[in-house]
Amino acid sequence: MSLPETTEATVNSQGQEPTSPRQSIQINSSRSPQAVPYVSSEISRGLPQGKSKHLSTVKSLGLMHDLQEYISSIELLAAQQRQELEKAREEKRDMEKVISRTEASLEKNPYNELFSNSDLSDLPPKLRSMVEDNRSLKEQIKKNRQRINALQQEVSSRQAQLVQSQLAVDRLKTQLSQCSRTPSDVAKEEVMKTTLEQNARVIQNLEKSVSVLKSKVETDAKLYKQSLSAAAKEKEQLKQQLVSAGLVSQEKDKQIRALQVDLRKLQRRMAPQRGMPLPYEEDVTEDDEGSEEAAAAAAAAAAATAAAAAAAQEAEEARAREEAERERQKMEVAAAAAEAAAAAEAEWTATTNALMLETETFNQNKKEIMQSKDVLHAKILEVAELMDSTEKFNAEWDVEKVEIRKLKADLEAKSAATDLMIESMTMWEVEALAHESECKEKEAEIERKFSKWRSDMEEKDREAANLASKLAEREAALKRREENCRDLEAKMRVERMAGRGEG
Repeated sequence: MSLPETTEATVNSQGQEPTSPRQSIQINSSRSPQAVPYVSSEISRGLPQGKSKHLSTVKSLGLMHDLQEYISSIELLAAQQRQELEKAREEKRDMEKVISRTEASLEKNPYNELFSNSDLSDLPPKLRSMVEDNRSLKEQIKKNRQRINALQQEVSSRQAQLVQSQLAVDRLKTQLSQCSRTPSDVAKEEVMKTTLEQNARVIQNLEKSVSVLKSKVETDAKLYKQSLSAAAKEKEQLKQQLVSAGLVSQEKDKQIRALQVDLRKLQRRMAPQRGMPLPYEEDVTEDDEGSEEAAAAAAAAAAATAAAAAAAQEAEEARAREEAERERQKMEVAAAAAEAAAAAEAEWTATTNALMLETETFNQNKKEIMQSKDVLHAKILEVAELMDSTEKFNAEWDVEKVEIRKLKADLEAKSAATDLMIESMTMWEVEALAHESECKEKEAEIERKFSKWRSDMEEKDREAANLASKLAEREAALKRREENCRDLEAKMRVERMAGRGEG
């Protein structure tokens, strides 16, 4: 806790009025507009009243303890100054005694002045050497005194610096104890920042993977459509080939039927009719020329019949082979189409599963980001509480400034009285001036530390605002990605249904 908080807590605990109206106006005017963030008022309203009373009671007790320590240090400093004044008075009395003795000795024995003012060349050698030794010893004594005075001033300045540094250390310790932010909290905030950066990198990687999956799905869809169009073209070609083969087979069937009709006609002509005499039974004694012609005609008819039967058999075999070839081609086309459909279905299933896994990881990262957002909101609440305490500290610091001015006026009055008491001793005047400069340096150091602390708090506020804006941007990006994923899933379902319909 700092000295301003100590003063305000002591005044409030004794039941006195903290400040006058004029002082309150000065306090309000001295506050910086950037010291309190825009969320501090809303969060301070949300704090429970009992907790705030308890905190104010604890702070007031600590402030009273610090004020008592400060008063005891001031009393100790005043006691030291009294002791130094007593020493100065004793030294002054001693010096006055020495001066009176020297004046009396000069009145009794004025030869010292004669020796100091006379020329050494007129003196005897032994006396001249003694006078020179005396002068050298006096100069050495003067130098030693000057050196002793310089060392004493340096020692006093070092002691003042030690006291000042000790006070600064105590003040910083109290401010550190007052600060609600512990090193663990700072470490947690650093961890949160690193996790937020990691989540941002994960989101970027997910965006890249989603874009890659989109491009892959689009290329797969194009390839699937191309394969479907190629299969449709092959199907049309096979249909045309089947139609042409059917026409050829019909022509061959017509030829075979014509040959079969001719064969039947020849068989009818060659078959003997029952009940009718043979044309050669009446004249058995006909010559050999008629029998040879009949045999030749019968052989020709048998050869024609055999040729027709062979041609019919060949036509039947050719038609059977063509039908078997057509069936085989149909089976091959059907198997190729089934394999292509199965491959496309497997690839589609793998792509869908990968997209589902990416969606699950995306949802998990979203949950982690929401958790980090909650933690950051809690940190923002803590920062708001700290800013409320900063505002109170500003008010207490204004009150403490008034007290410091009063103490400064008292010190100036004491230093003036000291100057009046020891006007003849320049060393104590220098020390008084040094003490006043130390007071000014202390006040300037307090102002610098307070301004530095205020700038640090403003920097923390800006960091909290930046983190809040980043979280808002991340939430908007997450919403957009969810919408893109839904659109992509809808497109994939539509393309899948279209592919099934075409299959």
